Amino acid sequence: MKDRIAQVNGVIARTLSELIFAEAALPAGAIATITRVSVAKDLRSGRVGIAIWPDALNERATAAIKRQWAHIQHLLRQKMHLRIYPQLTFYIDSTE
Repeated sequence: MKDRIAQVNGVIARTLSELIFAEAALPAGAIATITRVSVAKDLRSGRVGIAIWPDALNERATAAIKRQWAHIQHLLRQKMHLRIYPQLTFYIDSTE
């Protein structure tokens, strides 16, 4: 089961990276990176760490992602084929 969760975390991270790059209207010059995905064992919930560079655009980029988070999750559900899809929340990962 541990391998399955790790595999789901990896697929979610890769797919979210693509979706945020394509769908999120980030401010010019901002870069958002998925740093961590952690899904619960029952696949019902999860947390996504997002790092944003440069720090000067952090607040505006976070607001853009928040506005579009529901749409991004919807697109993620369409791309992934899971019976149970986790409800994801994101946080800004400021560790370096």
